[in-house]
Amino acid sequence: MPFNNIGEILNNVKNVSSQISSRLDLESLSKSQSPLVFWVGCADSRVSPNIVTGTDLGEMFVHRNVANLTSLEDDNFVSAMEYAVGVLKVKHLVVCGHSGCGGVNAAMNKAYPTDTIKRWLSNPEKEFEWALKNNAQIEEHQKINFLSKFNAKNQIKGLLENELINEAVSNGELQLHALFYDIKSSSLELLETLTSQEVSAA
Repeated sequence: MPFNNIGEILNNVKNVSSQISSRLDLESLSKSQSPLVFWVGCADSRVSPNIVTGTDLGEMFVHRNVANLTSLEDDNFVSAMEYAVGVLKVKHLVVCGHSGCGGVNAAMNKAYPTDTIKRWLSNPEKEFEWALKNNAQIEEHQKINFLSKFNAKNQIKGLLENELINEAVSNGELQLHALFYDIKSSSLELLETLTSQEVSAA
């Protein structure tokens, strides 16, 4: 439901709080968390991780940014990743792209609304240019979703450059997954999974 002001949001919380408390042990949940999944998703308002996956409070540790990037130069992302993998000991790290991604579209067309977004998407811009050059058969209307999928797969591969992630995957303690969420059909597609077998074979 759309909200016109903060008061409406607060009233909605009152309406759903009884539903949450009826299905969850909030006393235990208030003391600790033990999620099995670290979800890296886009900040897009149409792709809310818990809603699209049907998961509940405490089941996923979540980090979101424009175009679901896993930049190892971004302290915000790295601190969340280190906590999820090193402290919470999640078993699965997911990077989820989605259809009609505005960040992917901006990088593909090199059309940025702000200088900050331009800097943030500078690496994907170069990668997208390479991907389209080497996949010339992709039709124009397919490019955004093609690049969104390419980006999700590229992000999990880049994570192996991090010592913590590489070690956890190599030891069989962590799996990396690239997913794609289609907004129109509300469906999730598994694009690629990296496990200890793939890492050792590389």
